[in-house]
Amino acid sequence: MNPPIESKIITGVSKEEIAAFFEPDNSLDFEDKKLGRVSALANQALQLEREIAEQESIVKTLKEKKRQITEDLLPAVMTEHGLSDLTLNDGSKVTVKKFYSCTIPADRTEKAFDWLREQGHDGLIKHRVTVDFSRDKDDQALRVKKELEDKGYYPADKEWVEPSTLRGFAREQVEAGTSLPDNLFNLFIGERATIK
Repeated sequence: MNPPIESKIITGVSKEEIAAFFEPDNSLDFEDKKLGRVSALANQALQLEREIAEQESIVKTLKEKKRQITEDLLPAVMTEHGLSDLTLNDGSKVTVKKFYSCTIPADRTEKAFDWLREQGHDGLIKHRVTVDFSRDKDDQALRVKKELEDKGYYPADKEWVEPSTLRGFAREQVEAGTSLPDNLFNLFIGERATIK
């Protein structure tokens, strides 16, 4: 007799099958069923993994197509017709605006930070100091942490500039007529259409 439908879980395994899996009856027939079920579930997981990778690839392709339309094609066509915005029949508004992208390549970080400091923009740089202790130095780590905290310091050591901060800084510099050194920063200025 088949178990009621509500006793089945999503994979189609009944409560009885799960219970039997953990309390086998030592029969060879049961072992074959158990191993067959494990194999089937493992194959389902692998198939889902393949499908997820395929769907992620599709999403990546769609995002790239959208980027090409909004950052290349729409701005070019609208510029060709002398438009900076346009209202569509459904009331949606297409607007083309400049956007900025600026990054610091990993191999040029130190020189870029030196340049920022020399130009008086050291406030853009965040700095964190950290200290690693081996497992057997827990007492020492807690003692150093407490000493630093007592002095108002919270240790960590890492320097970086937030991407949005760097992007805003680059925009300000370009709009003020100041150029950023090409050998230190990867600056890209483009146009992007937004539809709202």
